[in-house]
Amino acid sequence: MSEEIKRKVTGWLKEESLFYEEVEDPDTYFNFSIKVAGLSMDVVKDITREVVLVRSTMIFNKDQTKILKAMSEKSREDFFWEVRIRLLTNGEVGAFEIKPDLDKMEVFVQARGIFRDGLTKDRLLNSVLVVHKSLTMVVWLLEHFSGMTKEEINIFYM
Repeated sequence: MSEEIKRKVTGWLKEESLFYEEVEDPDTYFNFSIKVAGLSMDVVKDITREVVLVRSTMIFNKDQTKILKAMSEKSREDFFWEVRIRLLTNGEVGAFEIKPDLDKMEVFVQARGIFRDGLTKDRLLNSVLVVHKSLTMVVWLLEHFSGMTKEEINIFYM
């Protein structure tokens, strides 16, 4: 069964030019690293469950870190709460974690798992989109809460 899932997922990723490389991971049956608009993601199947997961961890780059550090403590707090609430209320996000370290800010997002009986190309690609849009939202909220003017905003993707 897992071999069939791997074959389907690999085929769909290749059809959409998303297949990047297979990563060795002893905790997964497969782990494919893909890139979407510059954002790295993993498409994995856990060895213990018949579920496919799409997930990514974004680490703030130096410009994003600079913006975060320049924000007032109140603005940073408001930013973190807004990110938490939006991710929590997004029904397509299955899990997330925010590590609010000013020197190495990390945001992990995982789409809802896709079980074997619900695995379709549409569902897989929707999960990729959910993760991408969620992390793009984090960047845009950073810009919003930083108080940057329209002229200062550099819409940068991960």
